[in-house]
Amino acid sequence: MLFVFLLIGFFLVVQFKSRRNIQSLCIIGPEQAIRYVGRNVQIRGLIFDVTTSADGDIVLCFGDKYPKQTFSARIPAGSPLAGEDWITSLRGQIVRILGVVAPVDGAPAIEVLSMEQIVGAYAGFAID
Repeated sequence: MLFVFLLIGFFLVVQFKSRRNIQSLCIIGPEQAIRYVGRNVQIRGLIFDVTTSADGDIVLCFGDKYPKQTFSARIPAGSPLAGEDWITSLRGQIVRILGVVAPVDGAPAIEVLSMEQIVGAYAGFAID
């Protein structure tokens, strides 16, 4: 009988954790990302520039232009998302990037593999 209760408890915990939604993720600014390496977060900030790296990735830069950005969201070269025209229109927009922070070339970054990881462009403004 104890085994049945433990099994039910295990499934409830797994189900609860798998239903973790966007609102439950920690929301941080781009300058804080370095302290959250390895964690699943939302980065909310202004996309300062959109560029292509030497290896062909599309890089959404926060804080400064590439390669001096504070944080970046990287769309891998060859990804279906990399061919989307609207990506370049994100320059000057305030967005949230969802994912796990990892160091890339000494700066924190999130790899963007789906549109669902880029949430809302909020009436941003262009930076020149």
